[in-house]
This record gives sequence, C-alpha cells and structure tokens, in this order.
Amino acid sequence: MNDRDFVTELKKSGDKICNSIFHMDLEWIDIEIQIAEMRDLCEAHRPEKLELFEMVYVSRFKRLWDTWRYSSPESWRWREAELEAW
Repeated sequence: MNDRDFVTELKKSGDKICNSIFHMDLEWIDIEIQIAEMRDLCEAHRPEKLELFEMVYVSRFKRLWDTWRYSSPESWRWREAELEAW
C-alpha cells in the first residue's frame, strides 16, 4: 500500500469512528473495536507510526466520546486502563 492509499484508508477509518460517536447509539466497546481495526491497519502498514497513532487518534476519539457521549461509568473512563494496556 502506498502512502496515499494508506492515508486515505486511515482517514476513512477515522471519519467512520467519529461518525459512529456523533450519530450512532453505540456502546464504547463498539468504538473500541473500530479503533482496534484502525490500529491494526496502522500496525500492518506503518508500524513505526503506531505511537503517533495512539497519541493523535485514540486521544481524539476519547475526547469526542467524553464531550458528546460520556454520561455514565460505562463509558470510556470506566475502561481507560484496559484500553491503555493495548
């Protein structure tokens, strides 16, 4: 996969996750699954960028969830340590 294709796929995955947070009635575990799929894409094609992926994308998705969806202990804060263990 060339750089342009990789960036396009990463963008599509990120947009899908953001859309899921904003417009779908999903639990955080469903968002975690999508993040894991996106992480796998990054790890398969640009493993040297995995740390950057975690800093930029995962923190972005957590902030979006916290801002738009956090309402109970079942949200991402409840599982934060579990997600960081990945």
